Amino acid sequence: MLEEASEEKKAFDYALRLLALRDYSVHKMKMKLKQRKFSAEDIDKAVERLQSYNYLREEEYTRIRIKQLLMKGYANSYIINKLTQEKLNISSEAIENMRKEQGFLAYDQIKYLIEKKLRGREIPYEFELKMKLKNKIMRFLISKGYHFDEINSALKSYF
Repeated sequence: MLEEASEEKKAFDYALRLLALRDYSVHKMKMKLKQRKFSAEDIDKAVERLQSYNYLREEEYTRIRIKQLLMKGYANSYIINKLTQEKLNISSEAIENMRKEQGFLAYDQIKYLIEKKLRGREIPYEFELKMKLKNKIMRFLISKGYHFDEINSALKSYF
């Protein structure tokens, strides 16, 4: 019995060390503890204890995570997918509100990302080279989660 309590304390202490470095969601914390081979019972007890002390705050973690992804230029659909993988539920409207609050409007971010890809380059006059560059930028923006019509309207002023 003493050994079980000791394992639970080890799980809790490890979780505290992790939280000292950065915030975690409940799901991510459980995955981290599982990687350390703690039992499911010890993990649940440690997470419950963390939540009782208000050390695991899902809403705050979600807000910070959305802000991080917005700063990197990701689209709402990408952010929703990423947060769903972390077992966090968020609506597109909530992301859009945070986008406005932080000043990361989607069209402006697409323009910024295009400028970033074009930095130090001139758009070639030759059709094939121009299309190759345009397609490269489109693939980059699609990887960020933007839709084709959003990308196309932003690229019109460049190509």
